[in-house]
Amino acid sequence: MIRSLEEAGYRVRGVAGTSIGSVIGGLYCAGRLEQYEQFLDSLDVGGIIRLLDLRLPIRGFLGGRRIESLLRRLADARMIDELPIPFISVATELSEGVEVRLSHGDLAQAMRASYAIPGFFTPILVHGKWLVDGGVSTPVPVLAAQSIAKLPVIAVNVNSSGQPQVAQAFEALAPTNGEEEAPANEPKLFSTLSDSIAHLQYHLASYQLKIHAPAFVLEPGLRGVGLFDFHRADELIEAGRLVAETALHSGELQLAIDEAALLLESS
Repeated sequence: MIRSLEEAGYRVRGVAGTSIGSVIGGLYCAGRLEQYEQFLDSLDVGGIIRLLDLRLPIRGFLGGRRIESLLRRLADARMIDELPIPFISVATELSEGVEVRLSHGDLAQAMRASYAIPGFFTPILVHGKWLVDGGVSTPVPVLAAQSIAKLPVIAVNVNSSGQPQVAQAFEALAPTNGEEEAPANEPKLFSTLSDSIAHLQYHLASYQLKIHAPAFVLEPGLRGVGLFDFHRADELIEAGRLVAETALHSGELQLAIDEAALLLESS
């Protein structure tokens, strides 16, 4: 998606990201998105499971440290302040539920805070605050993006009301404790958590996008994609490319940007 916009002559002047958007945005601003894509191309379901440090579910099923270490290596241990493109990682302060914008400090830690999906990943302590996934408060961080520069904002909404259950491999992590075989299609632990979070974020994103409207919203067709389907990178990248090029070729994107630019100039 970003590559399609760049090839069409658009220059990204800053990025604000939530959850997986924080990971993609942070690595893009660090100039390391290609390396991330190459890593994802090498993954299968087994590789994803090895990245997820399973733990006793006191604060979350997954520690998240292995992914954070991977992101730190991919980003060359960069600090947000050093990035050539301004970046804000959006997380949520757990006790109050308010949006927290991380625009300074350790890039990998900021991304880790933003993807700390409640119930899955443990919260992370940053600057004395326990932080969880930014999607809890702000699934699509339009206002954070607007704070970077007085420019039109192109939002990317990957939230869907039709996200499926987590892959069978993750259901296998939940023990049955000798219980009888469940009826067909009965929701299980991981699918219940992931589907509930997906639905909540879909409705919250829809509401916030109406209140804080960006210049344009790109919504890739991700129906059937789960929270941990990183091994489907090629498919996801293609979905992003398709929606971006459709908006570009129709002229709708440029028209929306021009209209937003005029409003900003007059404000």
